[in-house]
Amino acid sequence: MSDEVQDEAQQDEQAATEPEVDLAAQQRRAELVELAREATLERPDLAALLDRVAALDELDLPHHVGELDAVHHALRDALAAAGRDDTPAS
Repeated sequence: MSDEVQDEAQQDEQAATEPEVDLAAQQRRAELVELAREATLERPDLAALLDRVAALDELDLPHHVGELDAVHHALRDALAAAGRDDTPAS
């Protein structure tokens, strides 16, 4: 097998193992995070959760589920505490 054919075969194999990047989905997520950020200007605790969602691209794909799960639990806790007198206004 020539070096050129071997290099091409290695590139094909590497492309098959790398996850496909969905640029449209990344752009849409960025837009949604920005809209949510505008709605949480008075809640730094929620803004910090948005930062975690925005930083997903910096994590390896296998860690996305854990990070999203942690953010989901924190949002659920914030929602459950909404309207209570002891809820921090931060």
